[in-house]
Amino acid sequence: MALTPLNLIEDAKLGAWPFVRDEFVSPGALLRQLTSLDREVVTLFATQAPERISAQGTDIPIVAGTNGTGYALTAAKSYTDFRYVDSSGIPVEIEIASEGDLPSKHPAGRVVGSTFYPIDPTDREWSATFGNRAFYIGDGDKVRYRYILEPVRVTSMSQTLASPDEAESYLRESLVLGILLASGEGVPQERIARAAQLVNQLRKDLNHEMTKRAGVSARFGE
Repeated sequence: MALTPLNLIEDAKLGAWPFVRDEFVSPGALLRQLTSLDREVVTLFATQAPERISAQGTDIPIVAGTNGTGYALTAAKSYTDFRYVDSSGIPVEIEIASEGDLPSKHPAGRVVGSTFYPIDPTDREWSATFGNRAFYIGDGDKVRYRYILEPVRVTSMSQTLASPDEAESYLRESLVLGILLASGEGVPQERIARAAQLVNQLRKDLNHEMTKRAGVSARFGE
């Protein structure tokens, strides 16, 4: 199920009843709040459970002479799940090393901006005078990866959010809190306090669920 501003905002208004003051709660303000929330949720998932929000990039054919200059990736917020696929079609996980760090194993690479740089397994900076290499050969092998786009600004009620379904409760209750805060002095402080407490708890629950999912994925990937 895709999350849309229309459904979330209508449900949030019901959740904030009877304290909704339409003259103080503009659709534009709620869409701006959703823009911020959508980006927050995507950042959380990108760190803890990227498989839930990532898309498959186009496989990159390896060309031996291009290894030193790198390969362009789809422009994105972040990248994940890099695999080296040999000429037989067998995928192997690529270790992504940070700038200045040496990889602990091969195949390995670095991502700088939106460019993937293979790391020479022989540590000879892709010198053409050196002999055969185990990875990034150029014999039909390729690099496979997934990417996460930066959420776009939410500007319409029918727009599909980048956040996955699991974030629905957190997004809705955050909007409820925003509506209550914007609806003036007639809203009891204890009602606002309960709403704020619920939002905090839902964010913790969401983070806990992502952490648990990441742990399960890691165990199955061992």
